[in-house]
Amino acid sequence: ARPAFLLGSLQGPDLAKFNRLVSRFDTLRRPVTRHVRSDGSVRSRRWLASEVLGPQWDHAVALVEFDAGVTDATLAAYEHAERMVIVRAGCGFLYTSDATIDEFAKKGLGDVDTIALQPGSAVLLTRGFIHGIAGHEEQSLQLLVCHVPFVDPEDARYTTIAKWLMWAS
Repeated sequence: ARPAFLLGSLQGPDLAKFNRLVSRFDTLRRPVTRHVRSDGSVRSRRWLASEVLGPQWDHAVALVEFDAGVTDATLAAYEHAERMVIVRAGCGFLYTSDATIDEFAKKGLGDVDTIALQPGSAVLLTRGFIHGIAGHEEQSLQLLVCHVPFVDPEDARYTTIAKWLMWAS
């Protein structure tokens, strides 16, 4: 089967309930904080499920924040984990490629589509799906990203491919 994504949304009271749940994360345990970009314009706080629910859980949740004006994206594919991305606040863009990892290695990126994201947008990204997320020129963007299973960014298996692309969102 080809890698794929599914787009949906949380709306109205569901989004408010979701945001109340996320606001409680900081009370669980101290998160791991890192700068996704060296200039600090994209940051994440990550909670490992194993630290909260027990060692049998290999998932993680990250709260990722983009400053306003971060409009470039890294297109990447992850072969060792699925991602569920929910927009908590702000607006941004999801870039998707129709190429598989093998096609990318032989021919390049393929066609790239742009999908607008807004509060409540929910995206499920399967393993191997080439995608990238960028913020908006005028607003910050806050995402909740669930990693199933979690692969540490320091692990060589974290990203299968990554190509930095500049997009004028």
